[in-house]
Amino acid sequence: MRSFNSIIFVLFFVFYGILCVFQFLSGSVFEGALASRENSVQMYLYIVVFIITIIGILPHIGNLKQQDNMFYLVLVFLLYYAFATLFSSLYSNINDIKYIGNGIVMSSISPLAFIYFYYCAKDSNISIQNCLTGFLALLAIETYAVLHLYAFSYMHSNSVVIMQFYTLFFILPWLLCLRKNALVIFIFFLFAVLTAYSSKRGAFLTLFGSVIIFYALRSYVKNKNVAVVLLYPVVIIVPLLLTMLYFIDFSFIFERLGTMSTDRGSGRLDIYQLLWDVFRKSDIIAQIFGNGGGYGTRNVTMQIEMFGAHNDYLQVLLDIGILGLILLLTMIFTLVKRFLFLMKSMSFVAPAFGVSMVFVLILSSISSVFCANFTTVPIWSFWGYIIGAMSANNYNNFLIYPPQDGNFLWQR
Repeated sequence: MRSFNSIIFVLFFVFYGILCVFQFLSGSVFEGALASRENSVQMYLYIVVFIITIIGILPHIGNLKQQDNMFYLVLVFLLYYAFATLFSSLYSNINDIKYIGNGIVMSSISPLAFIYFYYCAKDSNISIQNCLTGFLALLAIETYAVLHLYAFSYMHSNSVVIMQFYTLFFILPWLLCLRKNALVIFIFFLFAVLTAYSSKRGAFLTLFGSVIIFYALRSYVKNKNVAVVLLYPVVIIVPLLLTMLYFIDFSFIFERLGTMSTDRGSGRLDIYQLLWDVFRKSDIIAQIFGNGGGYGTRNVTMQIEMFGAHNDYLQVLLDIGILGLILLLTMIFTLVKRFLFLMKSMSFVAPAFGVSMVFVLILSSISSVFCANFTTVPIWSFWGYIIGAMSANNYNNFLIYPPQDGNFLWQR
């Protein structure tokens, strides 16, 4: 069984890595007749990753008792969204199996990743060292893809890098579980450069919030010295800013920052107004249960040539209604409770988990954390693994006092 789990784990990272690179290449390398073929190949890759994740879960399918509350919330969220997509499609007389299947796959993959990594940790099938190795490999190939695309789009536009950057950005909480201080600092500097390349305003805010929270929490966990807690983040942020200023041409970034007051948040305010109007005008049944799955919001926003709500709460409200929004808020509340427990336990992963809460606070309001697709797999898998480890019998040894075996991933 252990060899089977290892094979599935490796296949997951191989095909998810291929998919991530393929997404970065989308719209830049493929043109004309190749574009439609590229879209088909990308969809097949989605399905392959989806199937691999389900195969990884199947050996544990009978073990649904005595799991963490977050596990059950994610399972309900997964099933609710999938059935809402299916029934809304049938209700609308949509008979295109690709359309229905795509909606179910895209809305299910991140919750499935949570469940898969939850079992990996709880049943001690996959070590956190192996997970960190996998996500370091993803960081390497996606960083190459970002830099390659930046070089390609420098003479044209940064739109491709901007659209796909969060596929890379959501890996950050995983990487902050690394124990070697120098490696963590390098990762922050790397993400500073990559964020500057992307010109994502939300990513800038989230990155600097992450630096402050991570080092404040890390200082608190180590010595509870208030002066260090306040000073340490500043010491890290200043060199980060200087690095970004040295390596990056900020003209495009300043152009985007300068248009914040005129582009209405890249059109987000128009999207929010439209979605809220649609929700208000919906009948009471639609308001309670939603307008239908992952494609309810998309069909509305396409009216103004936008894709998605760029706000998890509005998207859930429109897709799966008030009941879905209550479920989402309960999930967030449970994540906060798990974070507070990690802090109380002085766990070494508490600062990284705190960074994931920064992602929720900022990106769930201006982009998507809970209602995206393959982009958000890393952060969902992070939550699944940590919460699965918290539910395991060897929790204390596993998260509070990790093995100091000389492995570079774990050295202090």
